Parts: sequence; C-alpha cells; structure tokens
Amino acid sequence: MIENPLFKKISLVLFGIVLVLLVTNIVVKKIVDKDEPPKNREVLTGQEIDKVFLDALKNYGFSENWITKKKIKNVSDDSLFSSYLVEVPKNLPIHLLILELRDLLWDKDVDINSEELKSNKETMIKLSSQKHLKLAALLSYDENLIREFGTASFLVYDFPADDETKVRQLLETPELFYVVVSPSDNSKKLLTTLNKAGKRYSVLLDDNIEELDYKLDPDYSEDRLKRSIREIVGTFSNAVFFIVDDRSDLFESDKYKFVEN
Repeated sequence: MIENPLFKKISLVLFGIVLVLLVTNIVVKKIVDKDEPPKNREVLTGQEIDKVFLDALKNYGFSENWITKKKIKNVSDDSLFSSYLVEVPKNLPIHLLILELRDLLWDKDVDINSEELKSNKETMIKLSSQKHLKLAALLSYDENLIREFGTASFLVYDFPADDETKVRQLLETPELFYVVVSPSDNSKKLLTTLNKAGKRYSVLLDDNIEELDYKLDPDYSEDRLKRSIREIVGTFSNAVFFIVDDRSDLFESDKYKFVEN
C-alpha cells in the first residue's frame, strides 16, 4: 500500500493537536484542583479552630501582649467560641496571616472570611465551620510594634589560629559565629584578634585542658579547682557562654556540681 504524503501530514498535525490538548487538560486540572479545597474535609470544634488561629499568629512571631481575648462589638453567634483584638506590626501585611490560616486549614471544614473595615488599618477575620461562626478577630495595625526575628549562628571548633590566611578569611565572614576555645595561653592570645574583628567566643570545658592554671581535674581538691575556675573566668570573662563536654570525666564526677556552682 502506497502512503499518501498529504494524509501523513494531516495525521501528524492532528496527533500534535491531540497531544497539546491532553497536556493542557492535565495542567488546567492541576491548577483547578490546587485552588479547590479537598472533599470530605475534617470538621473542627471551636477550641481546635482557636488553637490553629493562635498557632498562625505564633508562626509570625506575635507576642502574647499583642493578642487580647475580648468581645467584638456587633459580632455574636451562639456557636462563637472566641473573639480577639489583635495588634499587628506595620511591616507585616495582614493578608499574609490570612494566607497562613488558609494553609493551616486547607484540609479542614473551615471557611475563612475577611473584611477590610478601615483602608490599610483594620481587618475583620471570621472563621466558621458548617456555617456556624466559631472565631472572630479584629486585626489593626500598630506602628509602634516590632517583631522579633530569629537568627542563626555557628560554633566554630578547631579554629586555625596558626594559619593567618584562614584566620583572615573567617574573620571577614559576615555570618554570625562563635569561636570555641579551650582554656590555654594560646587561646588567651587569640582573644585580642577576635575582639578587633568584632567576633565573639565561647569556652569549652572538658578533659583536654592541659595547662595547670586552667586544668579542671576531678581528682583536684575544691580549693585547687577554685583556683583554676577563677583563672578561667578571669581570663575569658567576655565569653558568651561556657560549654561543658557531657562525656567528660569532669562532667560525670562528683566535683562537677561544685564547678557548675
């Protein structure tokens, strides 16, 4: 049988159209499904909705002092579990909180309604389950509020004090880190360098302290330990904190309580 070139081209075009329609249908279905809550959603009690609401605020660093449990004027319902007046930092858009609630309640049978009462100033949020109001919150901006932001820092062990190039590279690093030092005369010399670079340090107490002025031997008397402790605290007085090796003989000895005190 001889193939017709025209028929072959038409077949390829039709196949291409079918393929495009199939892919388009899959993409559209995913988008639609993503915007539609799942079916058979879990019903929450007023207490459970209240917890989710407070968790949403907590996730955005809200202080308890900004949240007041109080009746809201002209808002009532026999099923209302709780109502709040919430002060919001000016640099936090309220719609982000609404999106957070939507995310936390995505697979729950809870309807979220929000209404802007004063342009860019106040917003009313109502959370309902099975058409019954469970929680109402009036959110208003306060320009005097500032959220506390979390920070991360690193502990740097085995600081290469003898390698000038590595020391310079580390000290020029803008990230927050603390150098972990062991009590010794070499560590004492390093403190000036760290201070000039604006870096902080912590002190590690373990069984590897060799120099007698700083040594914390569990077999030492309390008077002898006290001398070492005074030397450590005096020399490293600007330490951010002290770290104790919980696998050391010192930690497991009966003298550790004395050292800790």
